[in-house]
Amino acid sequence: VAQRPSLLWNTGTWITDGKVLISPRDQLPWFHAHKPYFRAMWAFAARPEDLGLTRDLLQKVDDQINNMKPRDYDYVWAPDGEDPVEALKNRINGSEAGWDSLRCWLAPGEGERILERVEATDSSAEYPEAWNQNWKGNWYDRAGEVHCKPWSFKKGDHYTIVTLNGVHDEMKDQNILTLQHNGFWMVYESEGPEVGPNFEVYGPYTSNETVEYFVSSSWLKPNGSDYLAGGIPIETRLAAIPSDTKFHFNFRNSTAMYKMMARMFSHNYYL
Repeated sequence: VAQRPSLLWNTGTWITDGKVLISPRDQLPWFHAHKPYFRAMWAFAARPEDLGLTRDLLQKVDDQINNMKPRDYDYVWAPDGEDPVEALKNRINGSEAGWDSLRCWLAPGEGERILERVEATDSSAEYPEAWNQNWKGNWYDRAGEVHCKPWSFKKGDHYTIVTLNGVHDEMKDQNILTLQHNGFWMVYESEGPEVGPNFEVYGPYTSNETVEYFVSSSWLKPNGSDYLAGGIPIETRLAAIPSDTKFHFNFRNSTAMYKMMARMFSHNYYL
C-alpha cells in the first residue's frame, strides 16, 4: 500500500445463506492488519460499484521507499488533496447502496486504539515480571475493536471490505516498508435448507491469480469427477458467482479445519 493515506477494497459473494455471529466478548468478528500503517476498516453488504467505488479511482502505488517497486496488484485510491475518509463518505453518500449497507467497522477514537506507545524497559529490579522486561521504546499494535450491526445474507449476496492505510505520523521517521494485508475474520451460522461449510476466502495477491476458497471436505464430497454439495453439483450451488470471477477450491478434511480454528482461537485475546 502507499506510504500516504490511501484506500483499497476487496469483494466477494457468500456461498450459502447465513448470519454473521457477533460477540465482542470473543473478539468476533476480528480484523488483522499491520497497524503501523493501518488506520480504519469498513465492511459493507454491497458490491464496490454500488458503493461508488469504481476501478477508475485506482492508481498504482507510487511512493514506496528503499527502492521498493510496486507489483502488478499494488493499486490503491489515494485522493490526494482531500481527506480520504471524507472522500470515501462523499462516494458512499451518493451511491446506490449508501451507508445503510454498512455492517461492520473498526476506527480508532473515543478511547479505542490500534497503536500504543510503550516506553523502553530493561531487566533491572524495577521490572520484576519477565513480560515487562527489555521492551524497545516504540509504538506497538493493539487489536482494535470491530463493531457490527446484525448481518444476515443470502447465497450470492455481495460483501465489500474497505480499508484505509498509510504510515502513522508517529512512525514516519522509521522508514517502514508498507507491505500490507487486510484480513477480516468472522464466524457465521448457516440458515435455510442448505448447511454451509467451514471455509476461508483468500483474495488474489496478483492480477494473474484467482480467488481461493479453503473448504471443509465434509461439505464437498467427491462423486466420480464432480464435487457435490448436499447432492447439488458445485457448479449449480455457485451459479450466483459472476461468470467472470476466477476461483478454485482447496479441500481440507474436518480435522484439519478444526485444528486450524483451535490454533487461531488459542490466542491470548480469546483466553
